[in-house]
Amino acid sequence: MSMHLTGLRVEQLRKFSLLELAGLTPGLNIVAGPNEAGKSTLVRAIRAAFLERYSSSAAVEDLRPTGHSAASPTVVLDFQLDGVAHQLRKSFLSRARCDLQMGTQALSGKEAEDHLAQRLGFAMASRGQAKAEHWGIPGLLWIEQGTGQDLPVEHARDYLRSALGAQAADAPDVAPLAGGLAASVGDSLLARLQDERDSLLTKASKPRGEYAQAVEQGEAGALELQALDARIAAYRSQVDELGRLQAEAEAERLQPPETALRAALEQARVQLAQLQQQAQQARADEERAQQLQRTLDVLGQQLLHFQQQAQALAQRAQARNEAEQALAVAQQKQQAAAQQLEAARARNDAAREHWDRAQQAQAWREAHSRGQEALAAQQHWQDAAAQAELLLAQMQQLRQQLSGLGLEQADIEALRRSEKEWQKAEMRRDAAATRLEFALEPGQTLAWRDAAGREGRLDGGGAQWLDQATTLDWPGLGRLTITPGGAGVADVARACAQAQSALAQALARLGVADLAEAEAQWARRSALQGQLAPLQNALTALAPQGVEALQSQRDQARARAAQAQQALAQHPEPAGEAPDWTGAQAAAETAQKDLSRAQQALVLAEQAQALAQSHSAQAAREHGAAQAASQDPAQRVRESEAQEQLVGCRAEQAALAQRVQRSREALAQTPLAFVEQDMRRYEDSLRQLAQRQQLRSNRLLVLGTELQAASAQGLEEQRAQLAGEQARLALRRSEFERRAQALELLVTRLAAKRQAALQRLQAPLQQRLQHYLGLLMPGARLEVGEDLAPASLTRTSLEAVPQVGAITTLSFGAREQLGVISRLAYADLLQAAGQPTLLMLDDTLVHSDALRLAQMKRVLYDAAQRHQLLLFTCHPEDWMDLGVEVRTLPG
Repeated sequence: MSMHLTGLRVEQLRKFSLLELAGLTPGLNIVAGPNEAGKSTLVRAIRAAFLERYSSSAAVEDLRPTGHSAASPTVVLDFQLDGVAHQLRKSFLSRARCDLQMGTQALSGKEAEDHLAQRLGFAMASRGQAKAEHWGIPGLLWIEQGTGQDLPVEHARDYLRSALGAQAADAPDVAPLAGGLAASVGDSLLARLQDERDSLLTKASKPRGEYAQAVEQGEAGALELQALDARIAAYRSQVDELGRLQAEAEAERLQPPETALRAALEQARVQLAQLQQQAQQARADEERAQQLQRTLDVLGQQLLHFQQQAQALAQRAQARNEAEQALAVAQQKQQAAAQQLEAARARNDAAREHWDRAQQAQAWREAHSRGQEALAAQQHWQDAAAQAELLLAQMQQLRQQLSGLGLEQADIEALRRSEKEWQKAEMRRDAAATRLEFALEPGQTLAWRDAAGREGRLDGGGAQWLDQATTLDWPGLGRLTITPGGAGVADVARACAQAQSALAQALARLGVADLAEAEAQWARRSALQGQLAPLQNALTALAPQGVEALQSQRDQARARAAQAQQALAQHPEPAGEAPDWTGAQAAAETAQKDLSRAQQALVLAEQAQALAQSHSAQAAREHGAAQAASQDPAQRVRESEAQEQLVGCRAEQAALAQRVQRSREALAQTPLAFVEQDMRRYEDSLRQLAQRQQLRSNRLLVLGTELQAASAQGLEEQRAQLAGEQARLALRRSEFERRAQALELLVTRLAAKRQAALQRLQAPLQQRLQHYLGLLMPGARLEVGEDLAPASLTRTSLEAVPQVGAITTLSFGAREQLGVISRLAYADLLQAAGQPTLLMLDDTLVHSDALRLAQMKRVLYDAAQRHQLLLFTCHPEDWMDLGVEVRTLPG
């Protein structure tokens, strides 16, 4: 059974007032358009036409155009089914209706909808909006935007299984298997065995129910038996421990170990006291030695001070002599600097007079140059102002011509839209009106008038469009009344008259006869504006701040020229050869610099003389003070006493050093820390001994009590009784284990046989999947699950190792590609079983890279040889190489 759409028309549906796609081919059809162009709207229209009840208003409310509460969204589908032309016309909301024309047969309403659902493999909702469970084959083969990776197989599984069964019926070796699969006997037996197996085992083959209870009882008994064995072994170990502890206690009673520890502890205490006394004496000697060292440091500083005073007296005498010599040199330099200053002043006066004459000549030259520049600037601004005034006059003339042309670009665009609306209305009127063709004999005329009051006469031959009831007066024969029979003819004629009236009003408002005259005026206006723009640019370049500012610049230039001439008159022209201004200026500057340096040199010489005089006086004072201090008798006595005290301190310091050395050597042989450690070691040993003896006494008491209690419990008799019970539980558990293993084996074998049968039954579907997968991923294999959906993908790695992965682990783009080829395989399977197929792809494969997209084009082109594919895309450039026309929707 073959099916393909040949045409699609939508009216008053979302953004479309009217859109038609005609001439759709049986193979691949590509419809392109930018975002918001309405591609998904067309997909929604096709789905609504087939899948939604025409009487369900809530389900198709989204089809209503925005702001049109009285709209009646309409979808008209022309298609071929089994070689018979069909037309489905379905209107929703305000004038809901469904009509199906099948060759010469016609159906309408619910009968037409149910007929299409039965023929195309889906179900109509009893009420309300159609849901996924109703969509059947179309829901599987029609890919909505963003859902290519999803496969709603569950809602089309019955149709697919019927198709597989139909193909199995053609294979004698598979037909019995297909019949068995359709029957419920095999599944019921497998389910009953599975239930019995599940009563004994979990999904992970772990015991459950009575089997698990027997296992748990056996394990509990084993644990209890282990516990009894452990208690018996512990009893025997306690008997051995009691004998060992009693022997240790008797040995320590005969020879107490704490006697030797206490003697060693006392000896360590005596030794520690002696060492501590010796260490204290050594610290006292070290402190006295430190005091002596501080006294020696003070005495050394005093004696050093006395020596420094003697040395300072000689240094002060030498400094006094050097200061007197420096004073004499400074006085000589001051006299020489005064003489050089007088000579520099004379040279500076002569250079200043020469420069004054050169400045007067330079002033005349500068005034003459400024006068010439002012005259040139005056001429420049006069010329620029005259040219700007000429450009301004030309622009004013063009603006006067433009003032008579009041059309704007928006007026032209509105007029074009009005004429286009009128032309469209005329086309709709002509399409809906009745065409009257006539051919009258020469001299014969017919008078006519219509219901709108229009009238006229017909003569000769031609045609007349009738959009209202029209009466023809036939002289000698009577009168004919022709009433157009198309639906809505009067509305179309009225809309045409309104559009023509709107166009006439727009022409009258603009004062033109037609659109051509308006466009001619606009062209004239554009040409004048084109002439005005260069003039405006030239004026802007010439006078960026305006003509008035340029005229102001001209007036200012005239005033500056007059001022320059007046300034020139104030500077008389020099007579004879004028001095060189640059050389005179350089000579004056050099003389001024020499004078400044001479003045600075004199100041520095005077400052040096004053400083030298101050240093000489200071050196004389310091020398006198040092000489008086060195001759003081009390200072001599203090120096002698310091020498004697220094000798005594050094002798005592040497004796203390010898005694401290002997104490350090004695302490180094027996360190205090080691003796203290010995004392702590003996004390810890005594404590540990006492604790061990106490613990042993406690343990002896506990062991005696526990052994008395254990001997009265009869542990050996308990173990023998428990061992017998364990043997009976082991036998019962073995019986459950054999039954569970038998059921496990039987269920596994039956399930494997059933799976093999399903695989043979699914072989046609697997074959079609591999056909398309070989074009997309050469060498890969796609496995189908019991639900007839792809379950896993097997590919070979670079190391030639097969890698199996679930479909859900693949990337979005790969899952979308596999979703498309799976639908193509389903379509092949359905078509082979006689089921009509139509595939729609709305903006699919946009997540494919360039290589995968090229491979998917091969897949789609191959499938288009057997099925009709409607591919909607916003990337037409990606599909130009498929050998078919790309239809473009308006943006």
